Amino acid sequence: VEVAAPSNGSRPLVLLAPAPGTKPKRLSAIAAQLPDDVSVATFDPLSGDVAQLRGRTWVQESAAGH
Repeated sequence: VEVAAPSNGSRPLVLLAPAPGTKPKRLSAIAAQLPDDVSVATFDPLSGDVAQLRGRTWVQESAAGH
């Protein structure tokens, strides 16, 4: 599990990297346990595929002075 929590308070992202053979239903159950304002995505390290479960697959961060 990777978590990106932007310092500006924008929507955080939880990235799940499931073990081979993990069923989609299990991933959905994990996502359901997280707050509604959290984006959730999965990452398959073997194929490099990213799948959106809820929200965005990216986070937004503002740079100081921009």
